[in-house]
Amino acid sequence: MYWKKMFSLVLMTFICSFSAKGQNYDVSVGIFTPSPSGFTYKYFVSKKNAIEIIGGIYTSDFLQGSFKGGDVTGLYEFHRPTLTEELQFFYGFGAHLGVYQTISDWNPNIGIDGIAGLEFSFPEVPIGFAFQYKPSLDFVSVLSGRRATIINGGGLSLKYLIR
Repeated sequence: MYWKKMFSLVLMTFICSFSAKGQNYDVSVGIFTPSPSGFTYKYFVSKKNAIEIIGGIYTSDFLQGSFKGGDVTGLYEFHRPTLTEELQFFYGFGAHLGVYQTISDWNPNIGIDGIAGLEFSFPEVPIGFAFQYKPSLDFVSVLSGRRATIINGGGLSLKYLIR
């Protein structure tokens, strides 16, 4: 239910997009939480397109902090302004590489990812934040005959902006 509401909000924001302006920074670095918990780095290759790297760890119980795995994700993103230049809708695709732990052993985690969300950057200070949904599909589980592992990730990122 939560993800349906999130998707509806993101879709309505995309539909309301009307301007051709791009994001108001070139590079951002920051933290990403809760799924995965780690870092984010974004570089704009043009006014409306960016490459983002997200790396971190996944936990089976976020409050307890028991380690479950980790990965690095590379994404190509398309940014579209909403009613203001500071608030951007973005979506994209990419791939990830990492490991995860089962009851008996460690397994590779290789697959594809999608991303969609909203990003806000303050015009006068070099701070921004984003709320995003990042589903991923693990290929290794499918190729080894196990059920497909789909991870519904995403969360909030807080970023330092370099203009």
